[in-house]
Amino acid sequence: MQLDDSEIENKQQAYFNLGNTKFNLKDKNGACENWKKALELGADYAKDKIDEYCKEKRNECLTLSKNEFS
Repeated sequence: MQLDDSEIENKQQAYFNLGNTKFNLKDKNGACENWKKALELGADYAKDKIDEYCKEKRNECLTLSKNEFS
């Protein structure tokens, strides 16, 4: 079943808002997952949140990987 544009926009906004709520509750991982889902659904505005708050996780993973091979 295909979703119409308004249903997609509602889902985008719902995931984005849920991400904001989780972030405010100090659930950064959950927030990032929801913002990424919003972006997957086409919510380009979620990219700013992902870039600002979710990049640290990538950097932590890179740091862990480098330390494992040292």
